[in-house]
Amino acid sequence: MTEAPLILAFAAATVVDTVLLAILLERRAWRGSLAPLLGVVLGALLLHLGRTVDLWLRASQEAGDGWQLTAQLLTGGGALLIPSALLHTALRVWDSGLQARRFDPRYALCYAPLVILMGFPGKLEEAPGGTLLDAVGPLLIPYAVWVSLVTLCVASGLFFLRDGSRRVRVQGFLTKSSLWLGLWTLLFWTLCYVGFQRPGSREVCVLLAGLGPTVLGLLFAQYVVRFHFWVLVIERVAVLSAAAAGVALFHTFVLSSLRSSLPFGGVGIMALEAAVILGAAGAYGPVRAALRRHAARLAAGRPAHSVGPV
Repeated sequence: MTEAPLILAFAAATVVDTVLLAILLERRAWRGSLAPLLGVVLGALLLHLGRTVDLWLRASQEAGDGWQLTAQLLTGGGALLIPSALLHTALRVWDSGLQARRFDPRYALCYAPLVILMGFPGKLEEAPGGTLLDAVGPLLIPYAVWVSLVTLCVASGLFFLRDGSRRVRVQGFLTKSSLWLGLWTLLFWTLCYVGFQRPGSREVCVLLAGLGPTVLGLLFAQYVVRFHFWVLVIERVAVLSAAAAGVALFHTFVLSSLRSSLPFGGVGIMALEAAVILGAAGAYGPVRAALRRHAARLAAGRPAHSVGPV
């Protein structure tokens, strides 16, 4: 499979993840033990964004710009955050059901595997292919076992919770989520097997496996947003896709030609691109209004969102 379709597929998944995460962060209706599912959506976003940037750099032969290591760390961070947040969700669900509770510091231990990221730069330098899969090859089987066990724990917890709820919406969300997580576990192991047997299809397997958390985030967002959910998602995906396409075209046709004239080489490119992205985001009305609202609340000493306990 050529790289262009893969880049587009990973970029599309990144856009959907971003829209779902933004929708969930805007809402105040959800509370309690499902809050860690935000980490699952964030992990999917980091995973897809990292793969998008990495494949783009390799296709455009710009791997020396300083983004290569960042892309690999984003991918690795997303891959570690997804099961960590799922474990957090499983413990919260089994401990308190769907009820809200104050944060327990012991749950922070669920995210201890993220410390592994500190060793990634050295592993990437030693890897023969210079890719994340080459660097962490021996850890893939333990990682797959970890993901499967955690996912099944969450699925069973959500499934048993459905009997304790009298609300049809809650029962529907719990049922669909638990069934999807069980199905994703089977799909995950199938993709792992195919990836080992056919190294050329590994990126496709990573893409398909990474869609599991995205679908879970979609079910969660649909549960949170009661009305006009698909209209909201489609509108925001369209706007964000157009913005991403504009950034990609700007990088390809404008920044690349300015490479030699900018100070600090690739760092100058990164700084200018970040300034353009932030400027474009600030020029978009809803983003500007949200930033103004958050700034006002922070100045008043209040939190930007009342999202309840984690």
